Amino acid sequence: MKHLRFAVALLVLFSLLSGCQKQTKSPMPPLHSVQGTVTKDGKPIDEAFVQFVPDSGSEILTVNGRTNADGKFELSTIHAQTNEKKPGAPEGSYTVTIMLSLDPQHQRVEQVTLPDKYQVKPGANDFPLELNPKKK
Repeated sequence: MKHLRFAVALLVLFSLLSGCQKQTKSPMPPLHSVQGTVTKDGKPIDEAFVQFVPDSGSEILTVNGRTNADGKFELSTIHAQTNEKKPGAPEGSYTVTIMLSLDPQHQRVEQVTLPDKYQVKPGANDFPLELNPKKK
């Protein structure tokens, strides 16, 4: 009798657990590969923070990346409600902001918003981003 109760309890437990493992679809929209290079005066910028701000005004998604020593970056998208992070960016028009550290301790930062709009399209996207020197 004890074995029967134990078996029934296990069966009920497994049934409950399998019912709780509901497959949820990711709220992330389709993403497309976005990479590029940030340069200033033709030289690559290391450790710049690149943010693509969607013109659609979505506050749920954050699209950004960081440059390496060669000035190269790849964008990732973070969903604010789920904290899910995936490589790429949704299709659409973006304003690009680049933040540069002005000292080794990253205490002084320069923020540059590029004047052009950038269009992420289905497939691979490669954006060379040139920071123009300030005119004297």
